[in-house]
Amino acid sequence: MKTPPKKLERNRYKRARRKHWINLYKVAKGCVSCGYNHSPYALDLDHVDKTTKVMAPSKMFLFTLNKLIGEIRKCQVMCRNCHGIKSAVDELNKARGDADELLAL
Repeated sequence: MKTPPKKLERNRYKRARRKHWINLYKVAKGCVSCGYNHSPYALDLDHVDKTTKVMAPSKMFLFTLNKLIGEIRKCQVMCRNCHGIKSAVDELNKARGDADELLAL
């Protein structure tokens, strides 16, 4: 069953409006590590606690606004460089922790 054209247009508008709002939010906050805040396209939302993550906010544009805001509150804004470094360090620490667990057996 095809989605009616009015609903498609409404969803496009809702998605664009929320994307714009998130971009304004990212620029207003800036990177928590280095302070960069010039372009929203170079800023990411990073979940502080991965265990509470429901979904990436970028995939939640058509969810209710309360759910979207709730997920964004679990995040910190980081520039792509700092986010990449943090992710790499987190992966290394996780790998070391897994290796330590294996050695303890």
